[in-house]
Amino acid sequence: MKRAAIFLFLQVLCFGLFSQSDGFTVLAKSGKVLSNGKEVKIGQLINSSGITLSSGAYLGLISSDGKPVEINTAGDYSISDITTLLGKSGGTFSDQFVQFMATEMQESDENYTAGLGVTGSVERSLMLPKVFIPLPKKSKFIGQQMYVQWLEKDNNIDSSFTVNIMNMSEEILYSKSVNAHETTLSPYSIKTLIPGDLYLLQISNNANNYESNVVCFFLPTKEENKEICTELGTLLNAKSTTLECIAAAQMLSEKGFHMAALQKYHEAILVDKTDIAKNSFSAYVNSLK
Repeated sequence: MKRAAIFLFLQVLCFGLFSQSDGFTVLAKSGKVLSNGKEVKIGQLINSSGITLSSGAYLGLISSDGKPVEINTAGDYSISDITTLLGKSGGTFSDQFVQFMATEMQESDENYTAGLGVTGSVERSLMLPKVFIPLPKKSKFIGQQMYVQWLEKDNNIDSSFTVNIMNMSEEILYSKSVNAHETTLSPYSIKTLIPGDLYLLQISNNANNYESNVVCFFLPTKEENKEICTELGTLLNAKSTTLECIAAAQMLSEKGFHMAALQKYHEAILVDKTDIAKNSFSAYVNSLK
């Protein structure tokens, strides 16, 4: 698979990304994208000439006031066309979003270049379990729904799994059978779980009795959860573009809310037509080794 070209130009931030009076700055690209007959570069300001995307190409832009727009359909686009697309995107990046993306996505590309891709056929270190939850040993839960995904070395799509939530004494409090590599749980609806306590999450393969790594998570009280969700509302609601979902995932992970971050990576991959989200997720997973 040909690697998507993802290079973010950090100097863009130094020159004041949001101080541009008009036009669009290139944040990410893959495939062949031309402007004035020349290949578009990361960090380039598009403010007069249009752009041309070849088949399979992708372009992520940000306007002078921090609004992202993504183009992944081949064709010619004038500034007016891009402005029209911008009006449909609905998302807005803050300076913090863009700065965080600039550093994290650059690392994602460097890690992928080093051969650390894991999405698709999962090739991981032999020291990792055959069923792996891409979460660190400790995480904090927020929201109402807990999205859980796991990777399997054998990549057997017919596998059946059991999702277990245990107390700190490893006593099973809740179990759920799943014929997939992902599921959604509602912790506050599980009567055996008491908000304000720590719990353990583990996945087992029913056919081979393989057990995953164990993830310890904190279930806040409903009042604490509501307060945190209000504070992080912008990140939790980010969903309009691939870039916005990736930025939200990386910032949530930085704050320790890895379960919410996993959900955002999942959303990013669902709407992404290139390898940008997959590469970023691959870098995140490999950081957990």
